[in-house]
Amino acid sequence: MNIGDSRIISILNVLLDAHDYISSVVIAEKIDASESTFFRLLPQIEKYIQPYDLSLVKLRGKGFMLTGSKNAKETLINDFESKNYSREFSLEEKSFLVLLYLLNEKDTVKIASLARCLNISETGVSKILTELEQNLKKSGCVILRKRGVGTYISGNEIAARQAALNTACLYLNFNEFMSLLYTYIHEPAIPENRLKIYTFTCAVFEYLNEKTHIRRNFDFVEKIETLSSTSFSDIDFVLLFLCVSIMEFRCANGFFVAPRKNDKAHEDDQISAEIKQSCRSLHFLKDKNDYAESETLFFTEILQSTEAAASMFENQKHYGQIAGNFVSFIEASLDGYVTEHKKVAYIVYLQIMHLLKNRRQLFSMQKYTASFAENILNKDNRIQKIVKPAADFLQSRLRVDVSEEEAGVLLSFIAPFFRSNIKKISAVLVCASGIVVSSILKERICKEFPELDLIETVSVRKLTDSYIKEKGIDFIISVIDTVPLSVPAVYISVQLDGSDIQKIKNILKNR
Repeated sequence: MNIGDSRIISILNVLLDAHDYISSVVIAEKIDASESTFFRLLPQIEKYIQPYDLSLVKLRGKGFMLTGSKNAKETLINDFESKNYSREFSLEEKSFLVLLYLLNEKDTVKIASLARCLNISETGVSKILTELEQNLKKSGCVILRKRGVGTYISGNEIAARQAALNTACLYLNFNEFMSLLYTYIHEPAIPENRLKIYTFTCAVFEYLNEKTHIRRNFDFVEKIETLSSTSFSDIDFVLLFLCVSIMEFRCANGFFVAPRKNDKAHEDDQISAEIKQSCRSLHFLKDKNDYAESETLFFTEILQSTEAAASMFENQKHYGQIAGNFVSFIEASLDGYVTEHKKVAYIVYLQIMHLLKNRRQLFSMQKYTASFAENILNKDNRIQKIVKPAADFLQSRLRVDVSEEEAGVLLSFIAPFFRSNIKKISAVLVCASGIVVSSILKERICKEFPELDLIETVSVRKLTDSYIKEKGIDFIISVIDTVPLSVPAVYISVQLDGSDIQKIKNILKNR
């Protein structure tokens, strides 16, 4: 049995960790939910643990305890891991992992080696590399493949790091990453009896834990937070932590941001001398005097683009509001909604700040980066159609010229999170085979067509034009002949076979 609710996993972990009775109040606090939620989930928990000869004992005044043998608990944990601890990631997520692996290599990497790391076929790796090449086309970061030799990253160093941060913002769960990071730093001794779900974010965290000094990088970001005299949001903290982690394994492998001729012109006096000195003193920049300044500039440019900069520098809070309003504008214009609204608004805010600074940017607006946006927008015609209105919206509020290309870059970071509202089409079912058969048929139709609002099952006698008008019915689904009415009718069999499903599909296409 798979657990579909993460809160059930959290409750089981609390019970597995406890050596005595634990109250419902404490359990609710630990899983960040209400007591009523805990009690509502109890039946599902009891059903899940029953096959393992485990039981949940309740003692008035003391609370709950998970009882059973040690072997039974170990069996539960092992079974859970075999069903949930898998490396089934999307193509985009695998692309990001491949990019991280390549960024952490001095020389070429064999496709066979990448296949072993990802636990997929060499053909699968080749497809991912092709996708990466397309996404990074003209970005300044180049994926080079040499037959018989291997694959490696070439091109502009800043662009390579930008590519990693771009995709991290799109596909990484920042809240989950922060939770993993905080647990690693503050709770190193985690009990062995734990149910763990292996996610893409877990995979990224494990890789960084293996290849970088997580504790040192965490302490560095905390120090920057203190020196900034502001409180970093989880998104800010994770973004800066990822930035430093990528800097570490690039520098460790001998890849540095080359000094720019006009580095001094890029420096921002608003960044304190203490912050700059802390950057120069990073553990992987010691004895790297030739590159310490350029690496410091790279980090501080990213710092200036974060949400925290709104409290550090003047007038930046206003741009945070514009970012949120821009996301809402896209939702309203396209009749849809954006998942992870706060995260997306944050990414848009980053983009706006870099656009206004008009310098080498985290999400660069230069011509080669438009390709990154184009590759995403080409997959979504709805987003493509709103590029000009989006540019006009930004231009009127930012009071600067915003090209359609620049608006397209911002939209490209909204597109993966945008979902269209599904317009329900109302229908009525006519079935003369009894209540039970009618209920089963209705359930099957609704499952097959989620966009269909099947109002109710009615008799032929009740089916009139006045009834249809009153209920706002768009069409009729019937297993028997009906008299001609003001809306179309589709006739199906009780078995609802393939031809019946196709009939309903055909009528839905024309709505």
